[in-house]
Amino acid sequence: MTEYRIATQDDRIEIHENFKLDTTLGFPVVVAVRNDKVIGFLSTQNRDDAVVAGPLEINLKIKAFVCIGLIEAYDNLMRNLGIKVYWFHVDKKVAPAWLQQVQATGLYTKIGEDGELLWFERRL
Repeated sequence: MTEYRIATQDDRIEIHENFKLDTTLGFPVVVAVRNDKVIGFLSTQNRDDAVVAGPLEINLKIKAFVCIGLIEAYDNLMRNLGIKVYWFHVDKKVAPAWLQQVQATGLYTKIGEDGELLWFERRL
């Protein structure tokens, strides 16, 4: 069974040890934990101009269910914090299947492009 929660300091240390990150984790970070190990996380970027979700990383071959769980937990947390909208981006080259899934849900509105990134908005 997978548990979804706000990351503790120990979770953040585990993330930095087990995931290849090219960015600093912001606040909040939601983690997926299975058998006392962080198997995935969804962070918030350190920005002053907007609430931007990301990165989202999962250490499993089959990622869909954990991905959905992380997004649902993140959405619920954002609602509880009073956040009404957040943005995220999808790299057009790296994840065409993920991009198709994002667009198919109808939950997200495409708000622009920046080079190889497609930007989306999530209204809560």
